[in-house]
Amino acid sequence: MSIVHTEGIVLKTYDYSETSKIAVIFTKDYGKIKVMAKGAKSKKSNTQAVTEPGTYIRLVFYYKSDKELLTLSEATIIDQYPKVRTDLVKFAYYMYVLELIEVLFESDEGGSRDFFTECIAYINTFSESDNPELYVIALEVKMLKAHGHMFECQKCVECGKNVPRDLISSANRTELHPHNTKTEIYLSTVQGGVICKKCKSVHNRGRKYPLTTLQTLLYLSQCSVEEVTAISSRTREIVDIKNILRIRLDFLVGKSLKSLSFLEKTIKM
Repeated sequence: MSIVHTEGIVLKTYDYSETSKIAVIFTKDYGKIKVMAKGAKSKKSNTQAVTEPGTYIRLVFYYKSDKELLTLSEATIIDQYPKVRTDLVKFAYYMYVLELIEVLFESDEGGSRDFFTECIAYINTFSESDNPELYVIALEVKMLKAHGHMFECQKCVECGKNVPRDLISSANRTELHPHNTKTEIYLSTVQGGVICKKCKSVHNRGRKYPLTTLQTLLYLSQCSVEEVTAISSRTREIVDIKNILRIRLDFLVGKSLKSLSFLEKTIKM
């Protein structure tokens, strides 16, 4: 067992004993972990504040690879995102993001370090933005990519046939292209990729979308947080991508998210 230092976002907590809580934390170096936070239920304890869900912390804990429940040694707050906590809509979006990370990522998962750094950048920008939904959509795409479930866009997910090169070359670039309403593709959200015309006609799977929807989706998977605003004028594509992501994520998660229900109710208020 060794003492390790890292950064993390507290995803959720639940009671462990009369004085302690279990905190589920998405960390920079160890993926998702569970730690016992002694004294976290005491209002006089500093541990209560650092284990508040959504808090970005620097933490020290005792690590052992084969141990599911670790012990928190100390933690300090880096950011509590006050602008998120005082805005009900942003708060609802943030709770959804935290729950989605909690159900998708596992302990010591490969690729989580890069995603963690990207995630923090998105949360920082999201907290200051007047369009939080746009950044949540982009972050959902980044989650799919980090989790290894980004849409297959180079070959048909049904038969394995390569997609025509002109579609790949025009869609698979880190830049946006002019609106193209004539060229269309078929995309299966459940199977997670494009469907060729032949398989569409035989199996009747996949839904038709403009090529620019695929281009925008791929753009979001590759762009930096500073470049996200470039898609803000693509209303049709954003609506398409929201629907695509909802179906894909529901399929991968396999259960209803409490935070999503709260988010939907909050937006309608």
